[in-house]
Amino acid sequence: MPPFWVVARCLSHNLQLALTRLEAGGFESFAPKMLTPKTTASPARVVPLFVGYVFVHVLDGLWQPIRRTIGVVGVLTTGDLPSRCPDAEIIALKARADDHGIIRLPSPKRFAPGAKVRVTTGPLAGFDGLYVGMSSQEREIVLLTMLGAQRRVTVPAGSLAAG
Repeated sequence: MPPFWVVARCLSHNLQLALTRLEAGGFESFAPKMLTPKTTASPARVVPLFVGYVFVHVLDGLWQPIRRTIGVVGVLTTGDLPSRCPDAEIIALKARADDHGIIRLPSPKRFAPGAKVRVTTGPLAGFDGLYVGMSSQEREIVLLTMLGAQRRVTVPAGSLAAG
């Protein structure tokens, strides 16, 4: 059986333990990371790109030991077999990662901080505000004037237009 990649699910606080144990078990694993954006309230931090998940390379078709690895909750499956992650996806992710496994995500530059915007979808549609930036959850942060005060709200990415 040719080698293939699977996705193992881990508890987020056990990720490093799972990576260490997978390596000790002879498995190559890959857990890409990203930098959160720096805000006025918090510095940039390194966090998992896929929280609670790690890619594991299976060489000889024996993937069951992955499920019994300390720190691993399970393997994503289709029926009784592991769901395979295409090699091309792992190669593309690794190509984007630096020496520390950090992938730099492109930051959307649709609006400059302080730009006037209008919410176009969702329950806040029609409200005008000032653009603040993107959150680490790929949501856009906007200051809206509501109920007599400015409120910091997050809206789904792509739900803003120039105001």
